[in-house]
Amino acid sequence: MMLWGDIIHAKAVQMPDPGVAIHFDVDQKRAVLTRERGLRQFAEEGAWAAAAHISFPGIGLK
Repeated sequence: MMLWGDIIHAKAVQMPDPGVAIHFDVDQKRAVLTRERGLRQFAEEGAWAAAAHISFPGIGLK
């Protein structure tokens, strides 16, 4: 399981399209690259992700 802080802000939007940046992504270009890299690793490893901004129980599957 990967524990994410602010990599994902809106699961329904950013899991399928990690290129969507929001105001809280201060460095939007780096945020998008980090999200893409994290999601790619997540999918390759078949891992689960737990994050503060994913609704209870805070776990997402790709």
